[in-house]
Amino acid sequence: MMVELAFPGTRSTGDNHAEDSLHWSMHSFHAATSSHCHRVGRIASLITRQLGLSDAEVHSIARAARLHDIGKMDVPNHLLLKTGKLTADERAMMDCHPELGVARIARLIDDPTMIAVIGCHHEQWDGCGYPRGLAGEEIPLPARIVAVADVYDALREKRSYKSAYSHAEALAYLVDASGTKFDPAVVDAFVAVSRRATRIIAKIYP
Repeated sequence: MMVELAFPGTRSTGDNHAEDSLHWSMHSFHAATSSHCHRVGRIASLITRQLGLSDAEVHSIARAARLHDIGKMDVPNHLLLKTGKLTADERAMMDCHPELGVARIARLIDDPTMIAVIGCHHEQWDGCGYPRGLAGEEIPLPARIVAVADVYDALREKRSYKSAYSHAEALAYLVDASGTKFDPAVVDAFVAVSRRATRIIAKIYP
């Protein structure tokens, strides 16, 4: 999948208004998902800088990360509110959210980076992810970055069916899945930056 990235300076005023509206709508729809997306944006920024990308790329990928789960607005609300684990059928419905998100965002914002992140953040390095089963560098780099940030945040959150992982536990999970679920270079970047950004991470997860 070849994706041409879009960076600040190419966005229209209409895109800015649409993005603000989407943030507000997602927060009103499900505040926990909105908060998750904002934390993922902060973690993605740390990783992107560690990888040596430009300030424009850092900004663009963080913006995309903050809307990566926008497709969940088109998933039945009871699935987001369910306190236990999802059934197989419920999981299949939830797994449609990347494609639902792309369909929603493409009507409103002209931003290939955002579309790539929303559509591909559940793809896996070994090709066993969804929705398209992309593998390795077929997955756009912004989506590979957000995938690591997304899982890290999900692990750090307490859920009804699991306790919150500590930073060390979440990092160990990512390292163990490096080369299968995740791009090894992205995991290595997060491991490296997490050693220098302990205070920042502690503020995100008090």
